[in-house]
Amino acid sequence: FNVVKLEIFNRNGTLVYSKDNYIDEWEGQTNDGEELPVGTYFYTVVYEGGAKQKSAWVYINR
Repeated sequence: FNVVKLEIFNRNGTLVYSKDNYIDEWEGQTNDGEELPVGTYFYTVVYEGGAKQKSAWVYINR
């Protein structure tokens, strides 16, 4: 999908993960590589050269 940027936030709105030129690399970890706890997280994806953006949620269940 030519993702330019991926940002993942916890339920309080704190940025926990961010990656430019993302290619299927997020597996539920923070930027520091620490495993995120079970819960709902929100993400924003910017793709197609920044022309399109999508926001939604993901639930981590370990």
